[in-house]
Amino acid sequence: METEGEKAFLSDHSGPLKRSYEKNGLLPPLLKTVESHVDAILKEITSSGNLILVHNTYTDSVTVKEIKKRENIFWCLCPNSNIYIEGKMPPADMLASEGCEIVIGTDSLASNSTLSILSELKTLHKHFPSLTMEQLIRWATINGARALGEDYNYGTIEPGKKPGLLLLQNLDLINLKLLPETTVTRLL
Repeated sequence: METEGEKAFLSDHSGPLKRSYEKNGLLPPLLKTVESHVDAILKEITSSGNLILVHNTYTDSVTVKEIKKRENIFWCLCPNSNIYIEGKMPPADMLASEGCEIVIGTDSLASNSTLSILSELKTLHKHFPSLTMEQLIRWATINGARALGEDYNYGTIEPGKKPGLLLLQNLDLINLKLLPETTVTRLL
């Protein structure tokens, strides 16, 4: 669900992805794919364990409702990468309203100028001002640890865990909003 062309490629083997694969000689003699992202997730991928879906730029609420039939789904948002690749933001507000377990990623330096989670959070806050600081912090901490199956070690501050304690500075404490000048400093 990263690019607009994926849906056309899966549903009827058309669109820009097919043309790119043809041009580069990457199509097999007999092309066989699932018909949709939902089919790929619910019928082709094991139902056990956590599944992290990355980007989700072109998902919709109907698809989300279907995919959520599988347990342990995490929706990884990489907004700065999505802006770079497609010029589009993932539907963070819709995913949040659908009760999705969201985590934050950066993708890679191939499609992002920095590997900063804070930069990703600032971008989300700028484009979706209704998102709360609590949501954003949860997505960047405990949800990430849970998605990776490491919540017994990380993600919260509790006895026996190995927390990384970070201090956000220069933020709007009255309205609990990140600002362009917000910085983060590692304390532990």
